[in-house]
Amino acid sequence: MVGVGPSSVNLDKYNTTILEKPLENKITVAAVTFSLNLMYQYEFVQFGISGGIDNIFDSNVYNWKNQGKPWVSFGVGIGIFKDNDKTATPASNP
Repeated sequence: MVGVGPSSVNLDKYNTTILEKPLENKITVAAVTFSLNLMYQYEFVQFGISGGIDNIFDSNVYNWKNQGKPWVSFGVGIGIFKDNDKTATPASNP
């Protein structure tokens, strides 16, 4: 799956500079996330891997250290609420 979605990023003095000076106050800015996601299911367990990049809209003002850098995530899901009974009832012929 390919994804594009809205996001937000918390900027602070540890991850952002503004005009080569540390950011004094914490702020939240709008961002967009581009991602590629792969999923696999075996019986009732799902495995996923995702990768992508985040871009803030104010990149010309704020020098965010993670701007455009790739990220990766992994996920595991378990279908505990799904009925896994695979027996089919035969259709009756009138």
